[in-house]
Amino acid sequence: MPPSKQIEQKIIDRDNAFYEYCKINNVKKLQIGSGGNFIQGWFNGDLNTRQNIYFLDLKNNFPFNQIHLIIFFVNII
Repeated sequence: MPPSKQIEQKIIDRDNAFYEYCKINNVKKLQIGSGGNFIQGWFNGDLNTRQNIYFLDLKNNFPFNQIHLIIFFVNII
């Protein structure tokens, strides 16, 4: 798969996962720059995806403009 298609699929996967996350979590918590540090109950984002850690590239527009995020946790990015 070409790199642009891979990124496009990662964005679709992230958006679908975030939608599901929002349905079951009243307090929205976003971990930015997760690396391999998965935190249960948080939406975990990183440039490098892993299981339960979704694509998040902060050089682009912030992807969650329709949802109010309450708590942020930022690792070294």
